[in-house]
This record gives sequence, structure tokens and C-alpha cells, in this order.
Amino acid sequence: MSPRTPEQFEKIREAKSQLILNTALRLFAERGFYATTVRAIAKKAGVSKGLMYNYFESKDEILLVLFEQFITLVSSLLDPDNNDEITNKEMESFFMQLTSTMSEDRDYWKLYFQLSMQTEVLELLRARISSGEMLVRYVQLIYKYFADRFPDPKQQMLFFSFILKGFSLQYVLTPESVPEEEIEPFWERMKEMFIVEKKYNTNNLNPK
Repeated sequence: MSPRTPEQFEKIREAKSQLILNTALRLFAERGFYATTVRAIAKKAGVSKGLMYNYFESKDEILLVLFEQFITLVSSLLDPDNNDEITNKEMESFFMQLTSTMSEDRDYWKLYFQLSMQTEVLELLRARISSGEMLVRYVQLIYKYFADRFPDPKQQMLFFSFILKGFSLQYVLTPESVPEEEIEPFWERMKEMFIVEKKYNTNNLNPK
């Protein structure tokens, strides 16, 4: 048998790392973040506790990576060409894709929402991830979209976030409360409210 190439070792490492993350997400969501030990994650993932520390320094790091992955996922839906600007066409595509994305992996989204609503998790994230590169980029990306189009971007951004989060929570956690025939009209209304032509030049403008 030929020895593994560096590329093969890297794929194995990535797969093992993702296995640990997926296992931790489920345990954090079901048991609670503080009630879940590194030993429990390792056992459920089928790896040794020592090997886990070769991938992640701590349980806190696992949590932060999980949220960074989620931010990356949402950012990729909003800005698929990764050029740091959301166009009207990309926002419309985001609306159309979000429901199917949540449907295709409802279990992942359900676990994420269950985890994100834990008080201790929110406290840790406020202390650790608020200055993280991925979150800062995501906030700037969203803010620029609204600053280009509305005189009150912060208000519109919050309004957008509240509506989107409320819909997503219901769609993922209690799908029976979201009739299928109401989904398309909902997104059409979102387009009417938030997809408008650019009116302002806000290059390099950051939220204050």
C-alpha cells in the first residue's frame, strides 16, 4: 500500500475535525454547553480525549468555530461571489435559497438555534466572538447593503434581522406553524420591503 500523501492526510484531518464539531453541536444543543464535557464529546465522536486536543484547544474553541461556520454559511448565501457587497439580485437569491437550505438540513439548523438560545452560550459569544473577523465582516456586509439604500440603515438592519430570525425559528423549530402556501408571499413581501435601488455612496462605511 502506498503511503498517504499530504493532501490525503489533510482530508482525513478535516473529516475528523468536522466529526468532532458535528458531535459537539448535537451534545451542546441537547445537554447544554456547560453540562457537556470534552470527555463526552470525545466518547460520542469515537476519538480519544487526547486526540481531541490535537484539533481544538478547548470546549470554548469548539463553540466559537461552530458559530464561525454558521456565519460563513449565511455569508456565502448573501455574498456568493465573495466581493464584500450584496447586490439586489444576491439578496433576492438569498431569500429564495434560505428556505430550501433550512429544509435540506433542518436538523443542523434546529441544533444551532437550540444552542444559540442558551444564556451561557450568548454570554460567551458576546465576550469572545463579537470582535472575530468573520462576524465583523458579516456585520459590515449587511450594514453596507442597508446604508447604500436607506437613510436609517441601523433601523432597517434591525428590522430585517428581527423578521428573518422570527421566520427562521418558526420554520425550523415549528414547521407546522408555517403553511407552505404562505412562504412565497412572505418572501415577496420581504423583497418589497428590503430590495430597493441604491441611493447612497457608502464605500468603506462601517457601522458605528
